Amino acid sequence: MNYLPESAAAAWQAYNAMETTKQRHITLLAGLENRYGSLAKAHLGETLLLDKLLHDHDLQVKCFTREMAALKEADASAHAALLAYMQEINGTLARYTSEETGPTQLA
Repeated sequence: MNYLPESAAAAWQAYNAMETTKQRHITLLAGLENRYGSLAKAHLGETLLLDKLLHDHDLQVKCFTREMAALKEADASAHAALLAYMQEINGTLARYTSEETGPTQLA
């Protein structure tokens, strides 16, 4: 099934990379808060890794933003298709997440 135009591939990859780096950062952040009750009590190595993961995520956000802008300019219909697909994914997954059992909703 080809549900996204080929021209959307780079933006789709950037989106997936951005989601991955977001999840890594959130997972460590939540883990540290659960373990120590406060980030201030976390070990230096753990907080340094948290900073690196946030930096990684920031870079991926910039990459995604660039790719989406380029896609919109080059192929507006592919841009719209990708946005619709991301909305479908996020809308559907939102029905299966909660604060107690699912991924956090932090941005």
